[in-house]
Amino acid sequence: MVFRGIAIRRSGPIRVLSFWLLRNIQSGHHLCHTDLRDFPARVDNIEPTELATTTTTLLNLPTTSRLQPRARTMTITEADLVLSGTPSPGVLVLQLNRPDKRNALSQSLINQLLGKLRDASVDETVKAVVVTGSATFFCAGADIKEISALDGEGARKCRYLEDLCHGFSSFRKPIFAAVEGMALGGGFEVALACDLIFASESANFGLPEVKIGLIPGAGGTQRLTNSMGKYLAMRMILFGATITSQEALHHGLVAEIFPAGSVLEGAVAKAAQVAGLSSTAVQLAKEAICRSDNLGRDDEFERSLYYFSYGTAHKREGIAAFLEKRAPDWREAPQGSP
Repeated sequence: MVFRGIAIRRSGPIRVLSFWLLRNIQSGHHLCHTDLRDFPARVDNIEPTELATTTTTLLNLPTTSRLQPRARTMTITEADLVLSGTPSPGVLVLQLNRPDKRNALSQSLINQLLGKLRDASVDETVKAVVVTGSATFFCAGADIKEISALDGEGARKCRYLEDLCHGFSSFRKPIFAAVEGMALGGGFEVALACDLIFASESANFGLPEVKIGLIPGAGGTQRLTNSMGKYLAMRMILFGATITSQEALHHGLVAEIFPAGSVLEGAVAKAAQVAGLSSTAVQLAKEAICRSDNLGRDDEFERSLYYFSYGTAHKREGIAAFLEKRAPDWREAPQGSP
């Protein structure tokens, strides 16, 4: 595994702070232009041997970038599923770090992400947060191997995705998504849970859960409908279709598009603007807007249907087909059967 250190000059000697750059995923580049009818066979949790050996300048931040003072140096381990850095005063960057699994949302990653959000919520030096992924995948969604063992009752007991939803909705400071590449399923829902989405020219968004016998369960059916309207939400969710960043911008889902490779730097600059304003006024404004956005939404109803779908034969067949890289045979799984 190849990493690169960035040298940062302050009012003193140069300090090399380990800001980690993730590897590019070779197979990710062609996904934007393929027929999504065989999506499960393509978007799999690939193994490390399938990854490219080249590095990418994912965290392409200004030279003033620095890690949090309490973490001037860090050694990356398998446990570092969410990396953090402060590239600009008041701006915290949280980077999903499962490159070998296309940043899929394992429970461990979710727990680390929520822990960092809790820390940021009480850290008075943090005024705004930017969430990002890798150069080809913001996030591929749920960890399929992890959820394959869950039925409806198991999903309820472990509060799968529920804590993630509550963690984002209760975070009072501005939180932006910087999306390069694909944001799919739960990954798209993470972006939707943010206050603004900034995307690269290469970004694509989708909720393909129906292709594996599930439905979106982290607010996707509710937030997407609120943002884009019933019929566009129906098209995306019922067909499991993706949209480009240009389409998302046209429909008001994306705030701004940046050239490929520069969305994180652009999002940090936007977050820095907000960080320079009155934190009290910004948080009150966010609370008022979110109250309006919540009207008419029923996240609990969506989640109850999501958990129900975990207990169906269609979910079992869809997940099995995904893991076996074959087309699902819905005829062998009676509709709605437990």
